[in-house]
Amino acid sequence: MNETAIRLLYLDDHPVMIRGLRDIFRANRDTICVTLSAENAVEAIASADPDKFDLIILDLFLGDADPLVNITLLKNHFVNKPIIIYSGHTGIGLMKEAFRLGVRGWIVKTAEKAEIKDIIQRVFHHATIYPQEMLRYQTLEAPQNTPAEPTYKPFNPDKEQQAILKFLCEGCTTADIAKQLRVTLSTVEKRLQLMREVAEVKTNYELVVLYMRTFGLNH
Repeated sequence: MNETAIRLLYLDDHPVMIRGLRDIFRANRDTICVTLSAENAVEAIASADPDKFDLIILDLFLGDADPLVNITLLKNHFVNKPIIIYSGHTGIGLMKEAFRLGVRGWIVKTAEKAEIKDIIQRVFHHATIYPQEMLRYQTLEAPQNTPAEPTYKPFNPDKEQQAILKFLCEGCTTADIAKQLRVTLSTVEKRLQLMREVAEVKTNYELVVLYMRTFGLNH
């Protein structure tokens, strides 16, 4: 049976994250696809056709905009479109306010593809998915009763590799990175290829996620 793909409007001001989410999901394989994107809420409201997406994926911090204002703007304009926050932020205060405003799910940016897919599908089918941080807060569970954190392959890039990855996280192209580091484009691409091989990943997007998971989103 062919399922209709869940179409996403993705708001993020990091181009590499937009490209990455587009690349890891395919409509015919995952029944999920990014059909529209925007760098901020104002742009999305001005240009996004609500008939062309089913669900909003929203980076919590977009430029200098207040994240709660962004949620309110999107909820008021796209009344029937569920919103999932896609962010590295895990502070209880903002989470509580976001769900109070009607957010339906929260995905940490270091999540694996299977978790992202699962949350998108469940929210699309009318569930509200609270992150572990909120569940711990709501139920007052002791830390030992919470699920164990998954383990990942060690990732230890040297200083030059970290510089490349940091620029990549900021949305720079490989050509931009070569100019910033004053090296050839071929050098940057070879370094990235080596890192993909060592980390056993296929895409630069996966490298960015691994870098953020290892060093933190604000490294």
